[in-house]
Amino acid sequence: MTIQRAVARESAFRAEPPQKVKKAEAEQEEAEKDTGGIDAARHCLEEIRDRNRDDPHSLVLEAKVTKACKAWEGLTGCTPPR
Repeated sequence: MTIQRAVARESAFRAEPPQKVKKAEAEQEEAEKDTGGIDAARHCLEEIRDRNRDDPHSLVLEAKVTKACKAWEGLTGCTPPR
């Protein structure tokens, strides 16, 4: 009786992984179809980039950053990441 129960438990255990894999694959496919959040973030990023391109202060700020990077390079021998 103990051996039969152990065999039954083993059989049930071995049957579970394929079902779990199928369920996980279905959930992954569903998640990959939902791109609304990514699309909204890309749209927001593009709006920010457009706004920053049109900002008259951006040239002044870019010059300041470049100057600071050159000063940093003079002190450390390498430029900071941008």
